[in-house]
Amino acid sequence: MTLTSSAQHEITSDTMRVNILGQQKGLLQLNIKGLEIDDLGYLWAGTEDGLHRYNGYNFKAYSHSRSDTTSIKDDHIRHLLYTKDTLWIATNTKGINGFVPSENSFFSLNLNEENTDLNAAYRCIELDKTIYYSVQGIIL
Repeated sequence: MTLTSSAQHEITSDTMRVNILGQQKGLLQLNIKGLEIDDLGYLWAGTEDGLHRYNGYNFKAYSHSRSDTTSIKDDHIRHLLYTKDTLWIATNTKGINGFVPSENSFFSLNLNEENTDLNAAYRCIELDKTIYYSVQGIIL
């Protein structure tokens, strides 16, 4: 956009469009701990109340269900990492979960210990095309 002032000086300005995404779009909780975009173009948000997929219009929430063994294991998400058709989900107490968007399915890494220290959390890190998982700063 070009604006002309009264002194005939040209002023150029850029316009930024901002969309506010929140609970009115289906986000269950506003404390987002991780954001990733997958190969299909979905925006993923990890919150303290579950995993959310945004399709450009609305969020779809994925929450833990005790009656569904294929659901995400913990709603309190601390970190996300997307690589090679897998969304890695680091939870607060239930370790690392994975979600394969092309198959719409969750899986869980069976790490031996459950993290009971709520001040620490699991995290996923990619180094040299290898995924590392850590809790409390220790590589597992």
